[in-house]
Amino acid sequence: MLPLQSNAHKRCITLTIGIALLLGLLGYPAATPAYATDAAGLVTALNGWSGGGSGTLAAVANGDTVTVTGTVTNATSTLTMAINSEVTVDWKASLSSQSSYYAISVSGAGTFRLSSGSVTIAGTSGSCYGVSVNATTVVLSGDARISVTGCAYSYGISLDGGADLTMNGGEVQVQGTAASYGIHQGSIEGAYSGIFNGGKITASGSGYVAAIYAEDGWAFPSPDLEPLDGASLTITGGEYHANLVSPSSTSSYACVVCALWPYTRERTVTVSGGVFTATGHKLNPFTITSIPTPDATTAIHLWHTKLHVTGGTLNAAAGDTALSVVNDIGEEIRISGGDFVGGTRVLYRRANPDPLSCEVSGSTIIRAQAGDTSLVDEGCTIESGIVYSGNAATVHGDTTLDDDFTIANGETLTIPANATLSIPAGTTLKVDAGGTLINNGTLVNNGLLVVDGTLQNNSAFSG
Repeated sequence: MLPLQSNAHKRCITLTIGIALLLGLLGYPAATPAYATDAAGLVTALNGWSGGGSGTLAAVANGDTVTVTGTVTNATSTLTMAINSEVTVDWKASLSSQSSYYAISVSGAGTFRLSSGSVTIAGTSGSCYGVSVNATTVVLSGDARISVTGCAYSYGISLDGGADLTMNGGEVQVQGTAASYGIHQGSIEGAYSGIFNGGKITASGSGYVAAIYAEDGWAFPSPDLEPLDGASLTITGGEYHANLVSPSSTSSYACVVCALWPYTRERTVTVSGGVFTATGHKLNPFTITSIPTPDATTAIHLWHTKLHVTGGTLNAAAGDTALSVVNDIGEEIRISGGDFVGGTRVLYRRANPDPLSCEVSGSTIIRAQAGDTSLVDEGCTIESGIVYSGNAATVHGDTTLDDDFTIANGETLTIPANATLSIPAGTTLKVDAGGTLINNGTLVNNGLLVVDGTLQNNSAFSG
């Protein structure tokens, strides 16, 4: 937390009050509070809530867990809940809102769990937030769905005040004309942890587009801003899409994951699974802008952030680049697994005289377009893995497949001298008809090798 007497905090308070007054003058709907000190109080406040729409909510307490059901359509005011630390609100209701600001606003040190049901805003203008969270822990799972579409600025879940999120399932869909953020974390007053184990997030639009956008307040720098203790994104599974459609200006961008944490001491994005898909093309891609947002449509964009990848698929085949880095202080890329599909490039680094700390190893598969040498050009060391240039792939170092692998029709995989490709037990290497495997190094087969195409064995082979 920033100290109360700090100038940054005073400015923040002044700005917050000013925004609140302005929103009132502009006619934004007033929040309808359901504040309570315990589960029983929340039940009393939530039961019968309609928010000016049709239908009502129903709430039942079981110990410190409050389960919310019911259906409310076309609500015109915000549902506001303050959840105490010992209380969990389990959302299973369906709420559609005509509010041009928040559908649900949650605060407090408790837990807001969306296990089913839905939160929907189909707006026409302004800023729209499906769920706005301050300091509360959020868990998204099951078949819960959040959809915010049609607004100028569309946010699925917005996190502040050090609020943490765990996504085990469910779906978030956003579409806006100026900005579309599935998950937006913008705290300047607390460390942040985002854990993504499953589910689906889709963001599309013509302005600023991100499935997951995490920052620590870099847009409001202050000389007396205290560094935050730490921030992290951990992604083990799920589907994440960012689609830039008909970009409205040269500043428009799309990133599946954006991590911009210049004021945080320890900041890391860890990926061990999941599918990340970036589509669309930025106007004048790879042209440096004045702010550290992406200069291209990208699967993952970093600023002052470390990236560790051991699995997953980063696909920018219909975008500009798989990885984008504003090379400054603290960036580190460690890739030891996963499948990377580049667009025009696999890696884009904004020009900087400082070297980039980047290493590729393990069973990583890099699918670069023909002629794309961006990994090596930007200073990455390739210790092992399989790297494509168009349809021609090369084994680097001592590489062991960690999943089934296919050399498709028209593709050639070469094992050079001094390189080794190992097929472990339970794993299949298949050469399709029209595909070619050339062994000039060492090929070790302890699994299954299926050759429907061509095998040119010019060196050591076992198994």
